[in-house]
Amino acid sequence: MPRRSPVIIISNLDGDPSVVEAISELRTLEFDVVMLTPSSIEFELMARKRLEAGVERSLEYEVLRLERDVLIQDLRGYGASVVEWDPKVPLLAILMSAAQSVGQTQFVHRGGDW
Repeated sequence: MPRRSPVIIISNLDGDPSVVEAISELRTLEFDVVMLTPSSIEFELMARKRLEAGVERSLEYEVLRLERDVLIQDLRGYGASVVEWDPKVPLLAILMSAAQSVGQTQFVHRGGDW
């Protein structure tokens, strides 16, 4: 692929220490890296809310959220565009946001529904 080509990575960032190294290497090779990161923490919180009305964020949730925020800041420090994916938002909207973050003016979708 030519330099400055966009590379889109989808990862929930849970327990994968290699993602920082991979993004660092891709940026060194001058690829435009976009990380789409659906939060498994948010998925779990949504599931709990469905089971128990009015559940509040626990200390454990807050610690996981802070660790995730630190990792996302590290990835941004390497020059990656990180798009946090709220599980309530359709994938197409997130992909459009990712395309804009790497300066792609058009996003081509051919075929059926996403």
